[in-house]
Order: sequence, then structure tokens, then C-alpha cells
Amino acid sequence: MNINERERCRSEFFKEFAGDMLKKHITVFV
Repeated sequence: MNINERERCRSEFFKEFAGDMLKKHITVFV
């Protein structure tokens, strides 16, 4: 696995994670 692949996977993971957190926070606040 080259560095670009790893970086891409990491950014994808963070996007998923951030989206999840946002959904949870929005649910909590609303």
C-alpha cells in the first residue's frame, strides 16, 4: 500500500467519522 492510498483511506475515514459525529450532534442539539 503506497502513501497516497493510505492518505486517501485516512481522509475517507475522517469524512465518514466527521459525518457520523455531526449527525449525532445534530440529533442531540435538535
